[in-house]
Order: sequence, then structure tokens, then C-alpha cells
Amino acid sequence: MQGAYSCVLMAKDKLIALRDPNGFRPLCLGLLDGGYIVASETCALDLIEAQYVRDIDPGEILIIGEDELKSIKPFSKHKNSFCLACFNGKHPIQPKEGISKLCLET
Repeated sequence: MQGAYSCVLMAKDKLIALRDPNGFRPLCLGLLDGGYIVASETCALDLIEAQYVRDIDPGEILIIGEDELKSIKPFSKHKNSFCLACFNGKHPIQPKEGISKLCLET
């Protein structure tokens, strides 16, 4: 699948989170009350007082079950290019977000 996306899917006993192979859209993993949660920005975790665990990597599919956390990276590595997103939708990136893994290849 091409494009810029991050998706979260719910099944009866699993939560599936995935991020586009280029990493254009943010997605992070957090903990709240002993369970995993997924959010597009860490400021969302702050609002509900959840603990930030890590960013979901570009191209990563994360499968969260009741007693497991499984990471799959099925996409081939993409060549990095310069891309700096200052806006996500209509609001600017929050100062606490920072810019992670900024790459520039010529």
C-alpha cells in the first residue's frame, strides 16, 4: 500500500497498529493502567497521563494481544528522503513531540 497513513484496527482480542513504510504519519505506543494504547502523538498520551513507550517504526505492524506484543516489518526498506512535516492536519506539531529520526539522503 502506498501513501501516507497510520492505522489502528481492533479485533475481538487484538489491537493492530501500522505505519506507512516512509513514516510520514506519526504513531506511538503507550501504557495506561497496565495495558497498551496507541496514539498519533505523544501529547495525546500526556492528556490521559499514559506512559510513552516508543514510536512505532516506519513500515512496522504492531499486533497487541492480551498477553503479547508482536512486531512485524514486512515492507522492504525504503530509501530515506528529506521530509519534514510541520503540520499534521490543521494543527502544528506540539513542542514536546520533537522530530525523531530525521534523515537526509542525496
